[in-house]
Amino acid sequence: MKLFLVGCVFIAYFVHVLVANQKGCSFSVHGQSEKNSPILLQNDTTLIVPNNGKVSLKRRDTVTLLCPDSKNYLVGTQSNITQAQCVQGGILRVANQDLTFRDLQCKKIIRGTVAKTTKKCGENKGRIYKIGYQISSRNFLTLIEVCYDPNSGTTLYTEHALHGQDIKYASKSNYRPAFSPEASAVAASVAYKQTFQKSTFNKLMKSALKAQEYINENSFLSRGHLSPDADFLYAATQYTSYYYINAAPQWQTINAGNWKKIELLVRKLADNLQETLTVITGTYGVLTLPDVNDNEVDVYLVSGSKLPVPKFFWKIIYAKHSRQAVVLVSLNNPFVKEIGKGDFLCSNVCSKVGWGSGSWSNYERGFVYCCDYKQFVDKVETAPKLSVVGVLQGPK
Repeated sequence: MKLFLVGCVFIAYFVHVLVANQKGCSFSVHGQSEKNSPILLQNDTTLIVPNNGKVSLKRRDTVTLLCPDSKNYLVGTQSNITQAQCVQGGILRVANQDLTFRDLQCKKIIRGTVAKTTKKCGENKGRIYKIGYQISSRNFLTLIEVCYDPNSGTTLYTEHALHGQDIKYASKSNYRPAFSPEASAVAASVAYKQTFQKSTFNKLMKSALKAQEYINENSFLSRGHLSPDADFLYAATQYTSYYYINAAPQWQTINAGNWKKIELLVRKLADNLQETLTVITGTYGVLTLPDVNDNEVDVYLVSGSKLPVPKFFWKIIYAKHSRQAVVLVSLNNPFVKEIGKGDFLCSNVCSKVGWGSGSWSNYERGFVYCCDYKQFVDKVETAPKLSVVGVLQGPK
């Protein structure tokens, strides 16, 4: 009888170990220590998209831990690219040490870099720049693709992937790095300062008193993120969105108003659909404002007609699987008294396609309307061409 009981205990233990081994690893990539967390890659080249905020691996599976930049490295290894093997539960084996993901820290915060290409974009007005991470001399992991015109210092559009499968569990890190001037052809860091904006508007409006109507403590031009940080999953990838070439001058009341609401609705749709959406965000036209003599003046933040304040911000939301798209347009003018024909790039279809909102008609928060994609690209020649067969309905 004793032998039988011992045998049962042994078998139970063996089964327990076997099941535990089969479970592999599961760990959260977010938490208090994520500010310096490495980026997780599959096959050394592909960003791992967590599921419900967690990464799951089979036992003995390996992943790549990336701390990009030659001056950065994984603490304890002195290497900026390191292999980690799943042991069990939340344990990974790195350089012969068994550690949790929270134990794994880069020496410095990951910021990424910009790779300039020779590829033309925006009806040949811009060049493609890639914001991301240099993995090796041959491999570059692109997070944001930017169509940038260095001659005028303006970004025509950016493109990024929004992973709806996990956006609900994206990093909630409250750290905000300074914007990087890398690849910017103008002194954007100076141009966005409110003191500089006051000086610029004094000249444009030919009157300090008139300029005060536009630039004051409650009204100024902010760095309007095109590909917003909250669309990315890891803390590190959120930080990597902070580049001046991923921004354009946007009135603060609009940036914190209806534009923010658009971004929230796009993330809600991605979460509802549980799929990866392509999000393309751009600018169009140059804003004009009346000067002291009531003459309309083109608004640029840098002399020589550089760093224009866009008249429009727009966002294309594209579902590749269904080939459906919709375009949301925001008029970047909180001072407008009435909307005219010249303020529309298309016929407004918001109410027909589920993107309507009572706040869209609030001019101070940014007048918003929706476009059929094909009608939009007929007007905005700098927007990228996509294969679209239907309209993408708004979130429920």
